[in-house]
Amino acid sequence: MPKWLSYTIILGVPLVIISTVLYFTYGWPINSVTTIIVWFVTWLVSMMVVTVLYMWLIIGLWRK
Repeated sequence: MPKWLSYTIILGVPLVIISTVLYFTYGWPINSVTTIIVWFVTWLVSMMVVTVLYMWLIIGLWRK
């Protein structure tokens, strides 16, 4: 897989995840505990996905 495609996937997947959550929580109050927890969990999941995608696509872990 070309490097540019790997980097595009690594940037695109979290962008879609975070944008979707922001779209669905648009009307929520910003200082609400629920909103802050949902945004934090979204950020945490996105960073874990970026880490796994980086190790899988760029470094090549899990390749035989």
